[in-house]
Amino acid sequence: MSPPQKSEESTGAAYICEAYELRITRRCLEDDLEYFGETPFEELEQHEIVKAFVKRRSDGPTNTREVAPLSSGKRVYRLSYGDRHRGATWYDERHRVVWLLGYAQHEFQSRGDAFPYFKELDADGRLLPGPADYEALLRGRDSRLQSEIGADAKRLLREARETPGREVVGILGGAVEVTVAVTSVESLAELHVAVQMVGLAKEHFVIALAALFEERDFEEIETAEAMPGRALRPGELGFRALLD
Repeated sequence: MSPPQKSEESTGAAYICEAYELRITRRCLEDDLEYFGETPFEELEQHEIVKAFVKRRSDGPTNTREVAPLSSGKRVYRLSYGDRHRGATWYDERHRVVWLLGYAQHEFQSRGDAFPYFKELDADGRLLPGPADYEALLRGRDSRLQSEIGADAKRLLREARETPGREVVGILGGAVEVTVAVTSVESLAELHVAVQMVGLAKEHFVIALAALFEERDFEEIETAEAMPGRALRPGELGFRALLD
């Protein structure tokens, strides 16, 4: 697994790993850690439990010790830093997120007082992530995907311009499969694009098309029945526009 990369996102709850991301629920962020909801993640990493969260859960999403039993039935894992700092994490496999659900200090001379707090939150329906957390998750992913699609489109177009007449294939943002080619007739250059639509989300298609034809207005983009030198393949949609 490659080293995790921090997100550019500044919602205060995202650290990007290779196969999943680390996030902090809004309730934990504000009630337990006492940070504002928009605090950048790099500031959160100054907190002891967030340091432990990044260090240990970026290596693997689960642990061997659980906070149990829980009313929700979820497998929530213990997270420790030093003698006093305790956290609770849950691996949401469906959304590929490890959530930091709660934090409390483990007092000396008592037996696991942080963990009854986590169990109480769970019984009250306040431990697991809520709708606002998933809305923030999707916003963050859309923002990152848009940035990645834009960067990949620029690289693909640069390669196509450098090798006119040749098809260049790429996957924008790891989500949009496209083929591009640049042709020239006298002093005019034209960009041809084929987008593989099978399994493609509509919003990702719109982002990709805007990134590939960023210098053109919508009315300047024409649909195309073929790529230069070949028919469109099953599932492809074709587009073309003149370049400056």
